[in-house]
Amino acid sequence: MNVDDLLEKQLEAQKLSYANSEVRVLVLKDYPKILTPGLEIELTRGSEVLLPRWLAKDLKRKGIVEVKERKLTLKDVSKIAFLETRYIRKPPSEMLTLPENFYQKLREYLTELRAKISEKPTVELINEHTRLLSYIYDILRSRIQKILILAQLGEDVKDVLSKLAPEELILYKSIRNTIEKWQKIVLGIEEILI
Repeated sequence: MNVDDLLEKQLEAQKLSYANSEVRVLVLKDYPKILTPGLEIELTRGSEVLLPRWLAKDLKRKGIVEVKERKLTLKDVSKIAFLETRYIRKPPSEMLTLPENFYQKLREYLTELRAKISEKPTVELINEHTRLLSYIYDILRSRIQKILILAQLGEDVKDVLSKLAPEELILYKSIRNTIEKWQKIVLGIEEILI
């Protein structure tokens, strides 16, 4: 398996883990008992229950539940982008910790925004999309730059790795493995120098 395939598989596993994580929902309509492997839930109007995200998303689309989790907003992403651009010149040890499931929620936000634009494009939605992409660019540029520095530092960064989002940790490990393999092939030695 090549590096690209491994990276893709690990990132897909992260998406799957997120889709299977639980989210609290408010039941809007009574619904017959749900039976899936390892899950038996009866949905009664007015109750709050925990459901796997994939199921909550489907039931929300059908108007049966309302997801109680706060969504990521443009203001949230803007704040993170602002902080990241302020910290871009700081050492990776001062890296910001992103909110839990940041990249997963960011992908959902971007997907939903693009769907709204597809359905009924407005100047406001298009401007929001443009600003969101700009903020995402700033965040990615800053964080990838720091991940590259961390990958070059090798073993001296274990305490900083806890500040990385799971998707970033996958990227870090992939880059680190590539650097180690490159050194072995180019120099023909087993010990890792960088």
